[in-house]
Amino acid sequence: MLSETSRINAISNLANKNIDLPMHPFEVSTNELDSVNAKLKATIEDLFRKNPSKEIEELEKQIQFLTDKSLLSKLLEQILVFVAAHKWSAKAEISASAFNTKSITIKQGELFTIHITDKYTETFNTECKKLNAPKVVQIAQRNAKGSTLRKLHVAGIVANSILSEGEQRAISLADFLTEVQMNPLNKGVFFDDPVTSQDHHRREKIAERLVELARQKQVIVFTHDIAFFIRLKIYAETKGILCSFTTLRNAGGNPGVISPDLPWIAQPVKQRIGTLRERLVRLKKIEHLGNEDDYLFAAKAWYELLRESWERAVEERLFKGVVERFMLGVQTQKLKKVIITDEFLDNIQNGMTESSSWIHDAAAGLNPTPPDTTKAEEDFNKLNEFATKCVPA
Repeated sequence: MLSETSRINAISNLANKNIDLPMHPFEVSTNELDSVNAKLKATIEDLFRKNPSKEIEELEKQIQFLTDKSLLSKLLEQILVFVAAHKWSAKAEISASAFNTKSITIKQGELFTIHITDKYTETFNTECKKLNAPKVVQIAQRNAKGSTLRKLHVAGIVANSILSEGEQRAISLADFLTEVQMNPLNKGVFFDDPVTSQDHHRREKIAERLVELARQKQVIVFTHDIAFFIRLKIYAETKGILCSFTTLRNAGGNPGVISPDLPWIAQPVKQRIGTLRERLVRLKKIEHLGNEDDYLFAAKAWYELLRESWERAVEERLFKGVVERFMLGVQTQKLKKVIITDEFLDNIQNGMTESSSWIHDAAAGLNPTPPDTTKAEEDFNKLNEFATKCVPA
């Protein structure tokens, strides 16, 4: 109470700038704060003695642990699936290591030699003989990691380093035909221009071999070679094997145009007669339009085809295919079917004369007039009548 009165009086004296009011001195004991002060000093000294950076590191570890624990609780299901999969993989690796691949490879090689290589070699050599391919090629076998690899060698040298391109292709074809026969489940075979780089003799052998193969499997051949196609067709017909064909053309820069008709050069007489009949209809339309030059060019082209058809008729109908332009030899066995009469000879002579007499270039003073379509139709009918009377073999 005394201290409060002194405080009030001191404030009043200061405000009035005098010392009229008494200010009694007083004492306050701070002994009770000594213990608090001592504890503060001891704590400060203790903090200096400790390593604060180490404590911070420990606290950061605890924070990271709590963070990881929280993340683990969220991903626990996926982690268990991952661990289970890797446990299975580890067991599989341990099991795999128990197998000796060397012994498997050796045994596989022995079985391949007994049951595959010997039969393969025998079949391969047979195919080489049929295709007139080099007979100096040997099959080299190499076993590795449970599989068998093979190469074709000539005296220990890889075959394609010393053989010509045609010989290589013939050997490759023999190799392919061997593989085809080794698989009994193989029912169809495709060939893409199999006679590329081959001479005429070997092309004949290949055509004959493919037709022979068609007795056992479906054989499909893609080729640009008209002569080879005709050889296949003739062999198939001779051996009584069904042969069908489709023509793929490049029309106006657009490849892949499908046509059921053969190119003109490969058409037999019957099909050529059909082509001439269709083109005669077009010729009549051009004649009806009245442009003389257009008709002249079209008529010349049509009569050129008519003459070629007579030539093919001589080969196919009169001589019964004894001599064919795409055959290597003469089919003497067909000679007994050949029947030549004066009527047939007259028909051929007249037909060739009518189709050839005016299509060549003539002197300007002669100014030849092309036959009209009535005459063209008469000449066409003569070919058709001859083909009907003189039937093919």
